Amino acid sequence: MPGVTHWQSPSFFAYFPSNASFPAALADMWSSALSMIGFSWAASPVSTELEMAMMDWLAELCGLPASFRCNGGSGPGGGVIQGTASEAAVVALLAARARALRGKSPGDKLKLVAYASDQAHSCFRKACMVVGIDHVRSLPTREEDNWELRPEVLQQRLLAACGRSLRGLSRTTS
Repeated sequence: MPGVTHWQSPSFFAYFPSNASFPAALADMWSSALSMIGFSWAASPVSTELEMAMMDWLAELCGLPASFRCNGGSGPGGGVIQGTASEAAVVALLAARARALRGKSPGDKLKLVAYASDQAHSCFRKACMVVGIDHVRSLPTREEDNWELRPEVLQQRLLAACGRSLRGLSRTTS
């Protein structure tokens, strides 16, 4: 069909096989049939317990101290698995905004700035809109730097923001 992005085409650069084969369709059917609603502990205790165990394993795999874990740590450790990268961006920005505004006046929300590499995914800018961060700055990258964000570029932008009484909230790269 012309004009349609064919996600199942092997020529599509973001190709990943999902529902074009009989085994994939069968797996999707089993997943839907056996799936549970796991949005809270009350809805599905086993899902929540499994998620906590997985996040503890991830913290251990990353070599994080026990305070980052749900079980066995003395701090407010733990974490959750988000359904999509976009969802994770919104949650991360909400947490960053809440921490940045703790003990501040409501008007300080208007001074927050989020920074992203010009190679960052579009979900970051959309997450900023959802969270209500009006100042989003794109940080330039160059081919000769392998499209990597240079620290001096970020430093210049942060200093410029401080000069305008803005406060850096988040920095996202590609």
